[in-house]
Amino acid sequence: MIKQLFLFPLATAINLFSMTFLLILAGFCGNEELSAEIAVIQGAIVAVFMSLSGNARSLLLSDQSLKRENGVLLFRLIIVLPAALIALFLTENIIELPMLLIIGLIIRKIFEWLIEVQLASMEKSGDYAFAKKYIAVTVVSLSVLAAQIPFSVDDFFYYALYIWAASPILFLLPYLYKHAWKSEGMREVRKFIPHLGSSTIIGIATYILRVLVVLLVGKTLAGQLFTAFAIGGLASAIYTYALGPTLLLKEKGGIKSKLIFFSAIFALIGLILVFFSEQGGLSLHSAVFSQMIGISIVGGGIML
Repeated sequence: MIKQLFLFPLATAINLFSMTFLLILAGFCGNEELSAEIAVIQGAIVAVFMSLSGNARSLLLSDQSLKRENGVLLFRLIIVLPAALIALFLTENIIELPMLLIIGLIIRKIFEWLIEVQLASMEKSGDYAFAKKYIAVTVVSLSVLAAQIPFSVDDFFYYALYIWAASPILFLLPYLYKHAWKSEGMREVRKFIPHLGSSTIIGIATYILRVLVVLLVGKTLAGQLFTAFAIGGLASAIYTYALGPTLLLKEKGGIKSKLIFFSAIFALIGLILVFFSEQGGLSLHSAVFSQMIGISIVGGGIML
């Protein structure tokens, strides 16, 4: 039962943060420019799609009816193409970035955004086999892509990128055929719109910050900064968007005390990393990079 409890949070985390994993991996492999490029593109994507997400996963898991699910799905189907075009405009016109990388990551986000609704639906119905299949397909396609990052960004990298980007369609097509364009969905769309403001500020702020960092310090140093920030922010992000809604759905007791414990652990790990970096006992790429990771982990623990 415990293992099953974490299947959907794991599937959701992989769905939402696989792009962040690529960013971190590129930074650790010494390809800071690729890391910075992924970070800026992801920032533009987050600015648009998070602004339109409205904490949908929490809302869907808190409501057992199909009406809200169909409403969220219909809203996303209506808005997904304009959102993708806006994200493309933001990435294409601010900083020079590879177009193949931009399009590949936007395609991935489109499918991630749509299948997020399906994952919540399957979680409510207890279809753990679906979660296992989605985790397997995503991990395999992501691993093939990740294996290309230590080498040069060539044709094989982009082949793997687009296979990974399109892989969720294997699960989406039957779901969309069954649930898209339901008549009750349009009435639910109007109820969903007020929830959008809660995620808009986070999305826009993320994009502006990343663009400013690249413009001020250049891609190489920005890649190190984004890698450090991404590592530190993973804990709070995974809890907020993946694990937290599941725990609320299952109504598990003692959540607050466990959360405080893990927050303290993360803060302690971060402080230890900063201390040893300053003493010269630990260096990942550079002492400054190690310190940035430690400070970011402390911040992530506090944000929990």
